[in-house]
Amino acid sequence: MDGHLAPTFYLIGAQKAGTSTFARDLGHSKQIVKPWVLKGEREYYFKELHAYGEDGNYEMGKQHWLNHFPKCHNLDKATHFVAWDCTPNYLTWPQVPSQIRDRYGEDSWRLQFAVMLREPIARMHSAYYHFLSHGNQTGFDRYLDNLLDAPEEKLMWYNTPFTYGLYATYLQRWFEQFDSSQFFILPYHLYTSSKESAQEVLERVMHKLHVKGSEAHGGKVNSHNHIKLEKDVKPEKLNRLREMTYRRGGDPAKIAEVLSRSKAELYGFQGERHDKEAILQWLTKNW
Repeated sequence: MDGHLAPTFYLIGAQKAGTSTFARDLGHSKQIVKPWVLKGEREYYFKELHAYGEDGNYEMGKQHWLNHFPKCHNLDKATHFVAWDCTPNYLTWPQVPSQIRDRYGEDSWRLQFAVMLREPIARMHSAYYHFLSHGNQTGFDRYLDNLLDAPEEKLMWYNTPFTYGLYATYLQRWFEQFDSSQFFILPYHLYTSSKESAQEVLERVMHKLHVKGSEAHGGKVNSHNHIKLEKDVKPEKLNRLREMTYRRGGDPAKIAEVLSRSKAELYGFQGERHDKEAILQWLTKNW
């Protein structure tokens, strides 16, 4: 784009669903081009550029964005390179799909998107201890006291541990802006369960991107030790949380329905493409 190698691979989420681990492993390919971190920017921009959405970087313009990527004439013409942006917030932020489509215009069809899905409440529990616990090993139960009684306008503010797991809403929004065949859907445990399973996923993604050299290293990035969910939350409160999550877009049946109407690649799914029940079983077994 305008002489630069703009990203054609986007890992858009979900946050706390294994995206950092996946990016670490995929990024070992020398054909993957990561954004340059410009002066004054956060050090993690090499992985997640936050070029769209809530951080204000989109408003800085296209040229500022392209300055993070090399000029095409400076790259080895005999090698196929793919630039990435692995910002896991993109799945959730409502303005991102249209911003990306507007920026790429007629070239939007060239983009490939990957989405990692983790069971919403387990994902939320992990996010709480990553972002909000301040090092404490307990506290999620008390956090839920405020969440469960929050007014609707506060509850649905989309930059909270709760709202990041309402996947049905977000996938539908993305599928309205892009052809769903551009999406690769990966349940969390199909990547994180073993080094061998992770390598199998990487082989598939490398094939899609026409790159080589990515390698699964095992272990999880940004993993934290904390109390297990079942010991952290009283059963009745957990049931209320699950009901609230399902009602607002985290219901696996609703997610399966959205996926059944799509042409997205569902990694590891071997059933009938539009069979909602089969997709539901695949999802709940593996996320």
